[in-house]
Amino acid sequence: MQVQTLELDVECPTPASSHHLAESLCSMPNLTDLTLGRKINDELCFALKAKASSIQVQTLELDVVECPTPASSHHLVEALCSMPNLTNLTLGRIINDELCFALKAKASSIQVQTLELDVVECPTPASSHHLVEALCSMPNLTNLTLGRIINDELCFALKAKASSIQVHSLKFYGVESLTPASSHHLAEALCSMPNLTDLTLAEEDLNEEFCSTLKAKASSIQGCFPQIRNGNFRFNGAAQDDLNSFIHTLTRLQSCSRPYKRQALSTQEVYKMILKFQRSNQSMNSSWYGIGRVRQCPSGNTSS
Repeated sequence: MQVQTLELDVECPTPASSHHLAESLCSMPNLTDLTLGRKINDELCFALKAKASSIQVQTLELDVVECPTPASSHHLVEALCSMPNLTNLTLGRIINDELCFALKAKASSIQVQTLELDVVECPTPASSHHLVEALCSMPNLTNLTLGRIINDELCFALKAKASSIQVHSLKFYGVESLTPASSHHLAEALCSMPNLTDLTLAEEDLNEEFCSTLKAKASSIQGCFPQIRNGNFRFNGAAQDDLNSFIHTLTRLQSCSRPYKRQALSTQEVYKMILKFQRSNQSMNSSWYGIGRVRQCPSGNTSS
């Protein structure tokens, strides 16, 4: 098969089928973009680990990371470390303590440059700290996206380790429900990241509590936002000349933002979206192949 982009939304029912799938992925010479859309079972994690060095993908998206056992979490992370060309990684719904621990243990071997964590639901304080320590230890990580931070402990951990996080580009979305304490922790973390040159906050996250806190921290913390002081900083796409420019831009964006409430789609609504997409998009080109999956783009349009 000559496909370059492959999206799978299937579950392997037997150990043999998991190994067959992993071997198939290794045998596609032009496969550079891979999405796995279902829960990953133990056997598939083991098979991916065994074959990872032969998988040529550069961009990997795992929509639901719910490794059912500690062993499968470690197998999956070892697979990620062993994929020779992997530079872009998306992990959806991190809800597993053991996965966060495994990421921390192996982070220095993960070569990804761009990491997106779609739904960060670390279930315990320890897993939040493990995840943040993993982010600090990934040697090539320059672009980070964190979505739906709903854990106070994660914000505290980010604050504690911010000076060790080397990312240049940072995007947040879904932090509109933070507690006042978490807003303070997150704002202080942003001020302390030494290499941060490009910060993006979703419009719905520019609420009064968080913006006021961020402005106060930016004005009061000595040495904050070092790249702004170097004249090398962008906020929501706009270049910032100095701290005053940043605070002015933050105030303007806050005043322009409208109250917004993020609402999750029900299972029935998701299935309706999938059916509508499948009915309206029957054609496929030779470089793309997908099974039973639709994604929502930021602009509100569907895309493969």
